[in-house]
Amino acid sequence: MIYDETGDIMPTVKALLGITDSEHDTVLEMYIEDTITAVLAYCRIDVLPYQLQGLIAQMAAGAYRISGYGSSEAPQDVTSISEGDRSLSFKARGGTSMSGIMEDYRSRLEPWVNRRGRVPSDIG
Repeated sequence: MIYDETGDIMPTVKALLGITDSEHDTVLEMYIEDTITAVLAYCRIDVLPYQLQGLIAQMAAGAYRISGYGSSEAPQDVTSISEGDRSLSFKARGGTSMSGIMEDYRSRLEPWVNRRGRVPSDIG
C-alpha cells in the first residue's frame, strides 16, 4: 500500500461494486492507488484532500468495471444493434481507460487543480 488513504477508500469501492469478500482486494488496491496517482498528477498536488476520497472511489470502481477483471479477453463495447430491417447505433460513453475516466470526472477535479507554476504549453 503506497497511500494511507487506500485503506479508507477500499470499503467504499467494494460497496460500489457489490463485493463482500476480500478475494479481489489486491486488484482493487492497485486500482485505488493508480487512481490516486492519476488524480494527484492531474491536479498537481502532493496530498490527497479528504474531500476527493469519494470521487477516487467512484473512479477506481469505474476503472475496475471497464477493465473486465476476471475475463481473459478485454470487454467489447456494443455500438450498434440490428434486428431485421431495424438498426440502432450509439456511441459508448467516454471512459474506456484511465484517461477516459479522468475526462469523465474533469469538471469535478478542476477546483482542485493547482494552477501555480503552469508552463505555457498548459494554457489553452
